[in-house]
Amino acid sequence: MGVDTTLTIKNIVSSKIDGMEELQLVVDDFEKCNLILNEFRYIPKGYQENRRIHYLLNGVEIDLDFGRIFLLM
Repeated sequence: MGVDTTLTIKNIVSSKIDGMEELQLVVDDFEKCNLILNEFRYIPKGYQENRRIHYLLNGVEIDLDFGRIFLLM
């Protein structure tokens, strides 16, 4: 089980179950990433932490998120 930090941008394109577009990348330094985004005058809408358990069984991947912390900015 990894301990990745990711930067994710989510865009709602429709109200359907698959109506969310998501761009995501792994960052190795949360604070430095935040400084870079601030240089672009980016203002965050929220901050979220998840704890995730990843399972792989017979070629099927399952991720369970729990312990979610979400702050609106």
